[in-house]
Amino acid sequence: MPRYDFNWQLVYDFQSPLVLPKGTRIDCLAHFDNSPNNKYNPDPAKEVKWGDQTWEEMMMGFFTYRVPAAPQGTLSAEKRFP
Repeated sequence: MPRYDFNWQLVYDFQSPLVLPKGTRIDCLAHFDNSPNNKYNPDPAKEVKWGDQTWEEMMMGFFTYRVPAAPQGTLSAEKRFP
């Protein structure tokens, strides 16, 4: 994410749905920059551990998805897979 916004940490919604083909794999990868090059890092010498505070590493990957309804004239998933 080239222009990440800190305020997206709760949710980020695409402007239009992302359609993924069957068998698509979704990976979530994050990096925490604890270096002196990170202007938002108050103390590069301090070890950062997981926690739920903003000064701790709290990365968790979640996603939501929707399955489109079966097109008209086809059997629904419930009828195909009882």
